[in-house]
Amino acid sequence: MVRRYSFLYEVGLPALAIAFGMQSVRALLSFASYLLRESFEWGTVSVGLFGLAVFATSFLAAALYRFLGLRYMLLVTVGGLGLSRLAMQLWVGAIAVDFVFATSGVILFGLFLFTYLRYASIDQGVAYRGFICGLLLGICIDVAILGGNSTYDLVWESNIEITVVIVILTLFLWVFLWGLFSSSQLSIDHLDMSRKLGARSWRHTLPWIGIGPYLFLQMLLYQNLPRLVSLTEWNYPIAYAWMIFSQALVLIFFTLILRNEIRLRWPIVTIASVALILTLVFPDGKGEVAAFTVTVGQMASAVLIVTIIEAFVLRTGQGGFSKICLGHGFGMVMLLVFVFAYYASLDIDLGYNYSIVPPITGLILVGLSFIALTGSTIRRKISAIGWFPAQVALLLVSIPLVWALTWTTPDVQEGSGFPVRIVNYNLHNGFSVQGDLGLESLAKVIEEEKPDVIGLQEVSRGWLINGSVDMLTWLSQRLEMPYVYGPTTGPLWGNAMLSRYPITAWGNEKLPPKDLLLLRGYLWTQLDIGGGQQLRVITTHLHHIREDSGIRIKQTNALIDFLKGGTKTVIMGDFNARRNDNEIHMLRDAGLTDVVAMDGVISGLTYRSDNPQYQIDYMFLSQDLFAKDVVIPESQASDHRPIAATILLRE
Repeated sequence: MVRRYSFLYEVGLPALAIAFGMQSVRALLSFASYLLRESFEWGTVSVGLFGLAVFATSFLAAALYRFLGLRYMLLVTVGGLGLSRLAMQLWVGAIAVDFVFATSGVILFGLFLFTYLRYASIDQGVAYRGFICGLLLGICIDVAILGGNSTYDLVWESNIEITVVIVILTLFLWVFLWGLFSSSQLSIDHLDMSRKLGARSWRHTLPWIGIGPYLFLQMLLYQNLPRLVSLTEWNYPIAYAWMIFSQALVLIFFTLILRNEIRLRWPIVTIASVALILTLVFPDGKGEVAAFTVTVGQMASAVLIVTIIEAFVLRTGQGGFSKICLGHGFGMVMLLVFVFAYYASLDIDLGYNYSIVPPITGLILVGLSFIALTGSTIRRKISAIGWFPAQVALLLVSIPLVWALTWTTPDVQEGSGFPVRIVNYNLHNGFSVQGDLGLESLAKVIEEEKPDVIGLQEVSRGWLINGSVDMLTWLSQRLEMPYVYGPTTGPLWGNAMLSRYPITAWGNEKLPPKDLLLLRGYLWTQLDIGGGQQLRVITTHLHHIREDSGIRIKQTNALIDFLKGGTKTVIMGDFNARRNDNEIHMLRDAGLTDVVAMDGVISGLTYRSDNPQYQIDYMFLSQDLFAKDVVIPESQASDHRPIAATILLRE
């Protein structure tokens, strides 16, 4: 009976471990960005060095493997990874403790990948094929879990339903580990072989560095559901279904390859390499082009990483055991290096644009796969494999398809004219001042003001360092309000507006200068508020560095030029300027009035939310409008406090 289900264990164990590992990586990246940088006030370089130390623990894998042996190494890494992930879900106290669990999860994930690769190299039949299918299925399961919760990673939620899901998945992980231990795959002969078997030559071990670039591209692009939703503007469940179906196609393809003993030779790898680079050089196509790019990128990157796995597992020849560990260690470090290179370039002038990082990553993966193709003859063991990994992936497609049957897009309402309740809020990419990704807390703050229109800044839609969540889709569904989106830096970060009233026209405009690390812009809308009345509403986010007032003045001039002659206009946002700064005086001189000044009662201080000292968030009105019931809610759900006001037309 155990032997009958051997392939189930061989696939299920790496699949769930990889899904848990990627969840841990995303959580750690978010903690590093918001707990270490903002709550603990670490600099970007210090955070990068900490991350380097965490990922570099993979270099210790060989020493631990020699000390513990294969069986105990699997027990420690798989069992520990499950415990770390479960602990993150169950813990509801200080966020710093979750950070420790995430750190341990990432460390164990790196050690696990090395251990399972070694295990697959010992048994080149079922285990080798199980590792390939498990890796691809793990990516698919991770997307299915993330998408099933509207891209809100389960790590950040603690309700009973989600906790039950993680408990069940953890139990399955441990059952698969027990099944592996009970099967003949971990016999005494295999354990002896694991100590005697040397590594292959340098050109067959170092390509395993490619695991880092591969995982980076998956998380950044090919399993990034918010990115697909943003670029295609498809109904969310349809985009979700497309992404899982694409991954199911990848699993079907490789099941055919493995069942029929087809080698990934030069022509196949060359075609995959060209396809991958094309998806990275032209990454931000719209509509069906974006969807096609995701499918091609998933397939092409899978061909390259499987080529690398085969080169290590199936090549003949002997070499030093430490070579494997070096390749693996550099691979895990490169995962962090690429994440840092991509996002740090938006914070520090490193002399390049962030957009060049994915193509460079792809070229490295391509180069490593071609190195892996060279050398000695492949040695195979014939071993039949089942279709169930592909079947599981196809079954997962049913989740978004069923969801599509019940999915409702929020509808607009017919208004009756003024008054209009408006909220302005810088969401801090979804993170509280404590470093917790708390979208529900943000939604409650907004909901309490019963707004008709909401202007939002720092809206993140799939940034790794922001939890990879699609904030806009989630908030639109939660608040039952349609939205328009104004990306400024790439397609996944910018401003947004939600409105209960019909949006008759809108546009997204860039603000100068064009050479900023974080580009800025403004999103304008024309609203039909009913009763024959129109209202123009603008949301914006100006340059954030305090000393760069000259840049904000240029941006303010661009806003004033757009506003000239406008009536019934509200312009709001995070202006990153204080009340007596020139930028704010310019807006007042243009005939605009701050709703806080109209109220004359509240202090209007908005930043920082845990101890506000300044007003840098504003809601300005044209001269034909006035405000009442102005409120600055006392919330730490973001590092800014929102502004809410009821807008009326002057008689």
